[in-house]
Amino acid sequence: MSFNHFDGDGQAIMVDVSDKSKTMRTAVVTARVVMQKETLQAIYTGDSRKGDVLGVARLAGIAASKKTSDLIPLSHPLSIHHAAIDFECDKDAGEIKVRATVRAYERTGVEMEAMVSASLAALTIYDMCKGVDKGIRIEDVALEFKEGGKSGTFHRHDGAKKPASVSFCGWSGSGKTTLVEQVIGLLSARDIRVGAIKHDGHCFEIDKPGKDSWRMTQAGAVVTAISDSRHRAVISQHDCAPSIQQMIDRDFTDVDLVIVEGWKDKAPNRIEVHRSELGKEPLCLGGEGGDYVAVATNLKLDTEITQLDINSPLAVSDFIFEHFLVDE
Repeated sequence: MSFNHFDGDGQAIMVDVSDKSKTMRTAVVTARVVMQKETLQAIYTGDSRKGDVLGVARLAGIAASKKTSDLIPLSHPLSIHHAAIDFECDKDAGEIKVRATVRAYERTGVEMEAMVSASLAALTIYDMCKGVDKGIRIEDVALEFKEGGKSGTFHRHDGAKKPASVSFCGWSGSGKTTLVEQVIGLLSARDIRVGAIKHDGHCFEIDKPGKDSWRMTQAGAVVTAISDSRHRAVISQHDCAPSIQQMIDRDFTDVDLVIVEGWKDKAPNRIEVHRSELGKEPLCLGGEGGDYVAVATNLKLDTEITQLDINSPLAVSDFIFEHFLVDE
């Protein structure tokens, strides 16, 4: 195990991120502030002698996110694009859950900014209420979620790391599926366990009419599974389509990476596949460029988004490996 804030001689250093590409980075951190029920009641109803405790704590947390590099010696000064503090009050337990969300389009993650933001909001609650409750405690400051960067997406579920995810999108006819197929093969050759999600704009049918499993579904089964010695398929009926993240959390628990193909919007870590022969403007130039981590194309585009050679699946797979599968 090695810590990346030290060089080979054991000297403290700021990690050099100058050669890394900018991506949209998000981090969510929570903290619990535990107090007497009477103290929380006074905060919740606005009866505290110091007025709006949570309002002041919210401003303190937001301000703190922008001062992180002044407080943590080796952290990078970042341009924060979004910072928010939310509170959940459990009056029966005498607890306030502080939730800090920080987002930036940067070369390095915003976990520390979210950590400092949640901690300062919790400390502000403590400061404003310590006069009436000396026993207030701040507990369980923890990273709940992060995305962006080469280490991919993280959800805290009892310390388990969720698979990284990357999406391929683009105009019809751009060659998305062919490139995805090649990338899956190259990553699998590196012993990366890859899962795939394909969006179908039509109502597909995977079962065969008249078969036993089809008859069970027609009879009203909301989930039908078919299994043999090598395969398993689960057919779920739903009124509202699950989100990409919900599918990843539920169905892809034994993979390192999930590749999503077919969604233009709301897909994680998007790589656009674009060919000049289509005569259409790249999607990544038409909206928020920060929503795209790269574009695989045969053109030279005027954009800061990382550009990859669409005719080099190896370059695309290397990009995914380095940015989403190698720990920072």
